[in-house]
This record gives sequence, C-alpha cells and structure tokens, in this order.
Amino acid sequence: MTRVAQASGVDPWFVAQIGQLVKLRAELIDAPVLDADLLRRGKNNGLSDGQIAALRPELAGENGVRSLRNRLDIHPVFKTVDTCAAEFEAKTPYHYSSYEMDPAAETEVAAQAEKPKVLILGSGPNRIGQGIEFDYSCVHAATTLSQAGLRP
Repeated sequence: MTRVAQASGVDPWFVAQIGQLVKLRAELIDAPVLDADLLRRGKNNGLSDGQIAALRPELAGENGVRSLRNRLDIHPVFKTVDTCAAEFEAKTPYHYSSYEMDPAAETEVAAQAEKPKVLILGSGPNRIGQGIEFDYSCVHAATTLSQAGLRP
C-alpha cells in the first residue's frame, strides 16, 4: 500500500480504503456461497445489488440479489442526521439509508401520522464539495412544497 500511495501521490488512507474494497471484491467472487455475513458486508461497503450481481452471475441479476437479501433478512435501516446538533429538537432532519453490519440495527426515523408529508430524496452520498448543491436543491424543494401547502 505504501508503494502505491507513493507512486500515485494518493493519500495512504484512500489507498487502504480501495485495498479493502479490492479484497472484498475477491471474497465476493471466490466465496463458494454468498452467505448473510458476506452479503451484509458488501452492502455495508456501499455495493449495489447490481454490482454484486455482476460479481455473482449465478444469482441471475439484480433481482436475484434482491431476492437473496430478502430471504436472508438483509434490509436497509434509516438513520437521522441531527441538523441542530442536539441544541434543540430538529424539525427538518436529514435521513439516509444504510446497511448495517449488526442485523439488529434499528431505524432511527420515528413514524409520524399527523398529516401527509412529502419526502425529499437526495441522490447518492453527499461528498466533499457537493454540500452546497445538495443543500441548495433541498432548500428550494422544501420552499416550493411549503408554498404549495405541503409539509416536507
């Protein structure tokens, strides 16, 4: 890893992260059976059902991986980002889905049945340099929905 980092100029931490994904890819390809632990690790590391299907053709595509996940009871949970840093109750927190390694992980989003609401979905992970675009589009979506009488 050190040689790759030095030769490429890429920070060793990122090289190590890529190395872990390369190792996981090999495990996914070489495993005689795609068991719950390995599938959960793949999902926890951000692999889509389509990416896993490409590594495991015997699963008959993305739908086959999804069926296997359902049979193995591997589902995403929903987490919350406290937009008020616990200073007071957040009225508009961000939510995101994640595949946790702990099968008993619970969804943090509380069910609310007051009145119909609208969910604003962001596409993909929010990476460094994207924050302003993500915030800008979400704020404008929320403002427009509020003006239409809906609660995001």
